[in-house]
Amino acid sequence: MNYRKTLMIIGVTTLFTLGGASIAMAHSDFHGKGYNKGAQASCSERGGMRAMKHIDGLTDAQQAQLKDLAEAQRGQRQAQREQMRESRQAMHQAISQGTNTVSLDVLADQQAELYKQGVLFRAQQQQQMLAILNDEQRNQLMEMRQQRMERRQQ
Repeated sequence: MNYRKTLMIIGVTTLFTLGGASIAMAHSDFHGKGYNKGAQASCSERGGMRAMKHIDGLTDAQQAQLKDLAEAQRGQRQAQREQMRESRQAMHQAISQGTNTVSLDVLADQQAELYKQGVLFRAQQQQQMLAILNDEQRNQLMEMRQQRMERRQQ
């Protein structure tokens, strides 16, 4: 039982560490390089929709489609962030109260599922954004992403 508890604590700690590290990386990348749109902008708007504004040759119709897409998905993004925040709070509370490992395991599974849903939602959102662009614009966006990844590795 002690071994299982240790593994559970390591797993939960790893989950929080990876989540915190990804948030910190995203925060430093966007805020450190002039992408700070403001506190109300979501990560996808700063890194996705905002990046779209730098693509050459976007027509007014494409810009309107991208804006409509962002507005249509805003509520779902906010709901997902709220669910994840509540899940993290529940985990912190359970840990501080000395909750048993079975309960921690359930909470960890819930967080993992919420994270998975968020990743899938962002992937679908990116696919929808890419569908609005023509081939040349998609290639330009991919080059911009590659450059951003290279800057992160430096």
